[in-house]
Amino acid sequence: MSVILFFAIMINDYKINQGKYVLQNLRDKSGNWVFKLLLLTIASSFFIFGIGDMIRGIFSHRPVAIVGTKDIAMEELDAELRHDFRRIQAQRQDNITLQELVGAGFIDKILERIINRNILTQEMERLQLTASENVIRDNIQNMEPFMENGRFNHTKFQSILKNVGLNQKNLVSDMRRQIIERQYFLSFTHAGVQSSYYRNVLVDAMLQKRIFSIVSVNASKMDITKKLSDKDVSDFFAAHKESYTLPETRDIQVVKLDLKKLSKNVQVSNGDLNAAYQDKKHLYFTPETRQIQKITFSTQEAAQKAYALLEKKKDFKEIVKTVKSATVKDLGEITKNMLSNADQETVFDLKKGEHTGIITDNESFVIYQVTAINKAEQQSLEDIKSELQDIVRLEKFQEDFKALKDRIEDELAGGNSLEKIANSMNLPLVSIQKLSKDGTLLNTQEYKNLTDLKEQILEQAYKIESGNSSPILDVTAEKSFVLSVQKITPQHIPNFADVKEQVTNDAINYLKRVKAAEVAQQIAKEAKDSTTLSTLVKKHKVTMTTNHVYSRMSIIDDADLREQLMADAIERAFSVPLNQAIAGRSKNGFVVIVPEKELPISSEERKKSDDLIKRMDNVMTESMIDLLISGMKQNHPVQVKTDNLNTFISMISKTEG
Repeated sequence: MSVILFFAIMINDYKINQGKYVLQNLRDKSGNWVFKLLLLTIASSFFIFGIGDMIRGIFSHRPVAIVGTKDIAMEELDAELRHDFRRIQAQRQDNITLQELVGAGFIDKILERIINRNILTQEMERLQLTASENVIRDNIQNMEPFMENGRFNHTKFQSILKNVGLNQKNLVSDMRRQIIERQYFLSFTHAGVQSSYYRNVLVDAMLQKRIFSIVSVNASKMDITKKLSDKDVSDFFAAHKESYTLPETRDIQVVKLDLKKLSKNVQVSNGDLNAAYQDKKHLYFTPETRQIQKITFSTQEAAQKAYALLEKKKDFKEIVKTVKSATVKDLGEITKNMLSNADQETVFDLKKGEHTGIITDNESFVIYQVTAINKAEQQSLEDIKSELQDIVRLEKFQEDFKALKDRIEDELAGGNSLEKIANSMNLPLVSIQKLSKDGTLLNTQEYKNLTDLKEQILEQAYKIESGNSSPILDVTAEKSFVLSVQKITPQHIPNFADVKEQVTNDAINYLKRVKAAEVAQQIAKEAKDSTTLSTLVKKHKVTMTTNHVYSRMSIIDDADLREQLMADAIERAFSVPLNQAIAGRSKNGFVVIVPEKELPISSEERKKSDDLIKRMDNVMTESMIDLLISGMKQNHPVQVKTDNLNTFISMISKTEG
């Protein structure tokens, strides 16, 4: 994979990797030797990861896209997909599969990256941009992986290239492309980002604080004089019926098989308990532990001096003050096997308060002291009788549990209903009506015993058809379930009569919001100063709070405030002249916001603006790069071969990663 691919990856990094910015990453990391070595590793990826035989064969000449004069072959897409897949696998803790990535639209993102890479390559060739040999040589010789004692080491250079599967010609070619592309983009982005005048204007706009009075017009408190007739409500329903669409639901029956609950009536004899105790008593044994302090010396002379002080009953803290090279470490409460084999017996033969002699430990000298002893303890059968009974019950019922599941499977295969089977075997049957795909019903108190199976129940309920049953599914070693679908109700708009009460409430709330909007607009129009604003607040029986101090920056960082005031009202409140009221939407209805005063930006706030400037630079850089690549597509048109791409996705989905 060439360095130009790496650059294309960085361009799309904001979309794929949670908003890390491209050129900022290049600037921040370009001096890091790990980063540069990673660059070499990325550049070698095409040598390491090959295309599968299936792709390489019959479809090897079918492009998934055409960029300008270049075909994007399936091999290239496959190689990059598998390279990214291995990288993601190494980063994640779970066992994500290649098919899961494909299903999440990952191939589209990779294809976009390859297309951008090829657009960049062809644009550089069209403009006949180049980099001098001296610049390329200087860049390579200043890469830390190739340096030793601050100077370029040719032997190390050749060794690293060999290890990552590159040769000097490939590296020079890739480095040339990287330098050209970096200079090309920086020539545009530098002009946009570094203009101090415009940047300062933006910073001032973000940091400028205003003092606001805010009038809250709560829609729910508006008085509606109009009495709604049945026709009014019916007309409202007709105009908004799509919003009353009910999702598909399913009526199901579930039998949960809980090994612990089913085994509670299994009889356990004293003989069973005694046998189990003898078999498992080691699990209820707590070995002896000791609180140990360890003092280490760099010389034998210092150790001998400390030992003499210990013999005089001096404690470790006092020894450290006297013997300068001594260091004390509290090992905490440890068992015998936590020490080295050579020290175990010596230390665990000591009594509380005693210490060892001088022990040689590699090139150091050590003395241990015991400060506390916790004796070994073996719990008796009586101590663990109740717990052991449960364990024995589970063990004795294991075969019966398996046989029970086999019987249920046989009965279902024989055509018997799940309800009939549950009744005949005295098993708990739960009936759930109108279960939707979001599964919220399973969170209710009525079905709390099924909450731990929520995801599995939903998956099965929406996998099988009406009148059918699922197989018995083992969720854990001790929990299984089986369900049947009794009825499927498709997505539909309900009859007006069934939702009339809800529609009536919605129509009333709609009229209240309309009234709230009218009140807010009237206040905003008539408010000339703080006196008239107060008069209007009393007239319309709404509430007002004063002395709110906000800046655009503080609102960006305050999610709760943004939710309460809504974005359009916030922006307009900073755009209008002082003392001009504006009306806008809020979470509970509408607000009237009046900016009353602007506060000067303090020197301390300006000092803290570096992070804001960096954020703005990154946003501008990202926008500029996206714009440049979009413009390049006019010279290098892109055509995605949808049929070939779908064929490729289909093949990948059927293979293992």
